[in-house]
Amino acid sequence: MKTPTRRERGIAMALFALWLVAIVAIAAITIQVSRLSDTATEVQVAVDAAALAAAENMLKGGNVDSAKAAARTVAAQNRTDGRGPGPGDVRLEFGSYTVDAGSVPIADLSPR
Repeated sequence: MKTPTRRERGIAMALFALWLVAIVAIAAITIQVSRLSDTATEVQVAVDAAALAAAENMLKGGNVDSAKAAARTVAAQNRTDGRGPGPGDVRLEFGSYTVDAGSVPIADLSPR
């Protein structure tokens, strides 16, 4: 085996630094993707809870306005990415499903 010359000694340190930067970058990307995935799940849970609250309100004899209020109340109780939704972040659509026709007409009743 050939002994390393004086010029070849620093290459291991340079390669180590390069690999370390690459590993840190990959770790940062992995953490960010994980955080985005977690936030998407939190948003879906909040949306599902708000929809169930609105549907329950409608089934108990409420009108569209009381169902919107119930949905907004439940949505405000759920945190996504550590924050609650702002006043303009909750947009509601009410519709119906007809089994015979298989269509879903949606009436957009939210204020713009």
